[in-house]
Amino acid sequence: KKLAAFELASGEILEVEGLTEEDEASLSSGDEIILPAEATMSGQKINVHDKPIGRPPNAGKRQGRKLATLTGDKTVVGVRVVTSCNDSTTSSEADLRNYIFDDAVNLAKQYKACSHDKLNIIKPAGGNTIASGNTALASNIVGGVLTVNINRCTTAEADDSTMRNEITAAINSAFGVSNPTDIADHFMYCLPPDTFGGIAYAYMNSWMSLYKDDWCNYVSAQLHEVGHNLNFGHASEGTTEYGDQSGMMGFSYSQNDSPVMCFNAAKSVQSGWFSDKTVTIDPNNDAGSCYSGPLYGLDSYTSSPADANVLIQLLSTGATNYHIGFNGKQGSNSGTVEHGNRVLITTQAATGASLKIANLGAGQSYTIANYDGSGRDVTISV
Repeated sequence: KKLAAFELASGEILEVEGLTEEDEASLSSGDEIILPAEATMSGQKINVHDKPIGRPPNAGKRQGRKLATLTGDKTVVGVRVVTSCNDSTTSSEADLRNYIFDDAVNLAKQYKACSHDKLNIIKPAGGNTIASGNTALASNIVGGVLTVNINRCTTAEADDSTMRNEITAAINSAFGVSNPTDIADHFMYCLPPDTFGGIAYAYMNSWMSLYKDDWCNYVSAQLHEVGHNLNFGHASEGTTEYGDQSGMMGFSYSQNDSPVMCFNAAKSVQSGWFSDKTVTIDPNNDAGSCYSGPLYGLDSYTSSPADANVLIQLLSTGATNYHIGFNGKQGSNSGTVEHGNRVLITTQAATGASLKIANLGAGQSYTIANYDGSGRDVTISV
């Protein structure tokens, strides 16, 4: 069953499993729900046992958090963790600071480059100091990084869910805040080795991402997981969920400064960074409409002519739109892992998950037959 995560006012997160298919499909970020009477809790997880969830009387007007914004300054804190058994994140504070903010290719520099200065990942300003008497819980934030001490071991005593919430509670207590977001927009929890089986994960439209030790150092994992915080879903190809390797929402790689790449056309349209150079076509209402002209790579956004275009979006009456972009292999996208210097076509559903359906070189074309059941075909030619 798909998991849904619910955030308490403190920032601690509980996972809810056993949702019905209808509830899985209908839940959106920020929704408020009423758990069924049959729900049970074990550790940091709630199981609703396939019983329908309820909605409060005002559910028609969402009361939760607003959707993430993808422009302006975003403060980020990297968190190093030390357990009561002296297990710790391998990287030092200085290492994390370097990997997240300061070295050649990292979270901060790559988001800045990919967004053409529209999204800036920055260190929090000074002034966030720990409350008196709480020095055993955490260090002060220095250059965007701190160390948190928790009363857990990296053993069967605690899974990553328990450790995650202990870190959040320690930050709240040490700094005298009600939620870590009182300090910064996003936190990267860099957990000790062997804390969980995967490599990293994050929550959509949220402030928290978690990494298994050294994966906190790798630029692709950084952009991918913080991308989830910004509402980017996975980028798939065929039946492989992470299979679109043209951008950062596909697979992640255990490399510090590579691959140097950005995001596919679907995520790029979603970001809004290129809205002034995006062509939008509605084949259902603009019969016979077309675009004929050059399509520049995203790295050429600022250097291309003022009337140039870097993205094309085809609107749909359903939940899935089509997005077209030239995957230029240069600059901020010089390390794209596949299909460099080709025109890529992706679809994206309302969930944020995208699917690459075609890659085209010069002289090639792709036809979407019977577009939206309209009886008309839409053809993309290069």
